[in-house]
Amino acid sequence: MVPAIDGVTAGIKLISRLRIESVQNGVRRVAATGIRNMQLGRAVVLVPEDEQLTTQRAANLLGVSRPHFVKLLEEGALPFHKAGSHRRIFLRDLLVYRKRRDVARKAALDRIAKEAFESGLYEHTGIPEGGEDE
Repeated sequence: MVPAIDGVTAGIKLISRLRIESVQNGVRRVAATGIRNMQLGRAVVLVPEDEQLTTQRAANLLGVSRPHFVKLLEEGALPFHKAGSHRRIFLRDLLVYRKRRDVARKAALDRIAKEAFESGLYEHTGIPEGGEDE
């Protein structure tokens, strides 16, 4: 317990200690995730979410060509700003777009698989060797 010099000072000290513990837990979580990914052979990079990306770097992160990415920007699919004549994208905006895109892709694939199953396309399909039935 924090010795009370006065109620306000004790409260401030307690809040500060709780925030430090919260930050420490967050750092531990990030470190553990990073280590786990490195053990799996994945690259790990810490980047602030307000990092500004070039169109080429953003396109690379999405796995699309730069011209296609520029077309997405011009269509308004995600926000960008200009640094001189160059387009720049905040990492946080790119991550929001990628999440939205991935959710839409999964929904489309689920719909296609459901339609194929309902139309009987899987009735005479065997399970590949080494595969499993759900």
